[in-house]
Amino acid sequence: MKTVSRFLSLTALLAGAASAGCAMDPDPDVAAQSAAVIAQQRPDGTMGYYKHVCAGSPGPGAAVCHALAATDAQGRNVIAATRPDGSPDGLHPDEVQRAYAIPSWGGAGQTVAIVDAFDNPNAEADLQVYRTKFGLPACTTANGCFRKVNQDGKATPLPSGNFDWGQEIALDLDAVSAACPSCKILLVEATTNSYANFEIAEKTAANLGAVAISNSWGGDEFSTEAASSSKWNFPGVGVFFSTGDDGFGLEYPSVSQYVTAVGGTTLTQAADAARGWREAAWAGAGSGCSQYIAKPSWQHDTSCSNRSVSDVSAVANPSTGLAIYNTYLDVGWSVFGGTSLSTPLVAAIYTTAGVPGAGPSLSYGGADAYFDVTTGSNGSCGNYLCIAGIGYDGPTGNGSPGGTLFLNPPDPNRVAGGGVTGDFDGDGKADVMVLYDNGNASAALWVFPGTTGQVDGATAPYRVWYAPGPNAFDANRAKVSAGDFDGDGKTDVLMLYDYGSGSAGLFVIPGVAGHFQGATQPFRVWNPGPGNFEVSRAKISAGDFDHDGKADLLALYDYGNASAGLFVFPGTTGRTDGSSNPYRIWFAPGPNAFNVNNVKVSAGDFNGDGKADMLALYDYGGSTAGLFVFPGVASHVEGASQPARVWFVQGPNAFDVWRTKVSAGDFDGDGKADLLALYDYGSASAGLFVFPGTTGKVDGSSVPYRVWNPGPGSFDVGRARITAGDFDHNGKADVMALYDYGSGSAGLFVFPGTTGKVDGASNPYRVWNPGPGSFDGRLSRVP
Repeated sequence: MKTVSRFLSLTALLAGAASAGCAMDPDPDVAAQSAAVIAQQRPDGTMGYYKHVCAGSPGPGAAVCHALAATDAQGRNVIAATRPDGSPDGLHPDEVQRAYAIPSWGGAGQTVAIVDAFDNPNAEADLQVYRTKFGLPACTTANGCFRKVNQDGKATPLPSGNFDWGQEIALDLDAVSAACPSCKILLVEATTNSYANFEIAEKTAANLGAVAISNSWGGDEFSTEAASSSKWNFPGVGVFFSTGDDGFGLEYPSVSQYVTAVGGTTLTQAADAARGWREAAWAGAGSGCSQYIAKPSWQHDTSCSNRSVSDVSAVANPSTGLAIYNTYLDVGWSVFGGTSLSTPLVAAIYTTAGVPGAGPSLSYGGADAYFDVTTGSNGSCGNYLCIAGIGYDGPTGNGSPGGTLFLNPPDPNRVAGGGVTGDFDGDGKADVMVLYDNGNASAALWVFPGTTGQVDGATAPYRVWYAPGPNAFDANRAKVSAGDFDGDGKTDVLMLYDYGSGSAGLFVIPGVAGHFQGATQPFRVWNPGPGNFEVSRAKISAGDFDHDGKADLLALYDYGNASAGLFVFPGTTGRTDGSSNPYRIWFAPGPNAFNVNNVKVSAGDFNGDGKADMLALYDYGGSTAGLFVFPGVASHVEGASQPARVWFVQGPNAFDVWRTKVSAGDFDGDGKADLLALYDYGSASAGLFVFPGTTGKVDGSSVPYRVWNPGPGSFDVGRARITAGDFDHNGKADVMALYDYGSGSAGLFVFPGTTGKVDGASNPYRVWNPGPGSFDGRLSRVP
């Protein structure tokens, strides 16, 4: 292992403590003092002390943990309750969240895994004490939030207990809790600290559904490490490794090109700093240039021809460390640091921001999502590999992550074309997808996953695609719908894109199970060239119109002079231009045949024949309205589908189409899609109407009824974007409304599907509400 020369080392008072690889429980009084005590100056100028928890060499083929305990001069863990209010010393969760701009609602339902060696028998009980102390939600085996398994993924038998690694486990659990209170936690305990056992445990963590895996351990580089590096590669899962705590120099596996290498900083509150906090490179953080791992394509620094470390950083200095709670042969409250702290923090922050599996290249995609750390050093190499500066450097990588800085979140006012719905991740519940305009021709796709929960925080959005500007993808040029276009069982987002000059393209963003940025990438299936199709003349929706098992894009097209046509872009498994070429199945020549400008459209199997129909709510003027159904057909010839009007109401003041926002889904669970209309009465008064699906083809076949009407001052329809789908997986479609409160605050409401047909049969509940300022575009930047 690397030697420590820049610190004042005190001779260990006692010797002979068990090594990190020993499965026996040492006498805690001896173990507490056996490691060399390191003295360093605290940020306030006083002298502080700490020690390596896993002291000594791990031996060949094994790793050492990187936890550091703040101690007194004799090497005893300090019982940290020195704050004026009597609370534990060290950083608290709310301070971690403020320092790193973490969206506390983020990561809901996502699993962060911790891989450590041996067992801490008190891990779950101590975790509950920690979370209760700081007002965090319970995370237990009983409520499904916490799970502890052996390296094979089984609850028993667990490894033997170990004092040193037990402290590491406590630190990791509390760090994840502090940065991501809404995350689930999976603790995978390897039988020993050998790489062979760690590799098994790592694979188990990935197989059990973790989106991020935190590893606070490592060892020296070795000549065959490049061949072993791929063992940490789990595409779609973020793998994070600490860089070590002995200053300039490297450790494996943090040098692997498949993992995110996490360095360390000193973090202090600073009222005079714009952020409210100040960070500097911590002298103990590992960094450098790998001897054996080739430079990955996403690194471009010039003084290292191989892999540079680190990639990203967070607080690690034990003098500014985290308050933790551990009673397994320990004192209870104490303060811990090391890159063992920064690593689970970064893994959790990435998870809250929806980017845990984006890979080690994420931080190199742009500095805007990171707080640049520009001061401090961890050695005397003479260049950026050990000296912090503007931009990339070894000790801190591209900086420390700003949780909300990753987000350019779905403010309802920047959602292009409103939300769309479908089972994007293939879990049987409909999700709400929003195409989001970042500005400067930058766009992103966000997904609010379906859930059976009915409380705030039951769902939280994650970003699966991001196109950085300038001039990457202008969301304002796209009209958006959704359906299973390629027939794989997951809903795809369909974007009809306007290039100008009568040129258009049809893009497909395929549905994926992954919940991380980059999980999906759009492809274009149609681009006929200039002068062929005016996107501004089309109103679109999607459904399986021809009953071939793939959703089609349906476009009601305005030729002018009240002349119209209905085009079908057939679903396809192809991914190249020309894979989907539209055909026209209905044409109404003008003048005054059918005015597309007077309609609001949606699609669904309204007549229950297994084929999706195009539904057009038509405005005749004077609050006179009608509902037309264009029946789905297998034929591809013009005239194969002829519209039927199934409802007509005559004004004045009967039904104003322009006061409605519409979607479609089987709201009453009878096997036929219904047209759903959220109606604006004015004065923030609203009503939800259901036009029930029917096999009839004459006026009066479908008569709308109202299932919700809360009265004035309750709900401003002008602030809502709606869509519909079976969000709670109960067999009936629900209406989802993304609601803008203003001041950068938004909420997602669900109106549950019901068989009732009276006011109050469906009452909305809110499943997401991150609070004021959370979604303020002025404060949001993207990587």
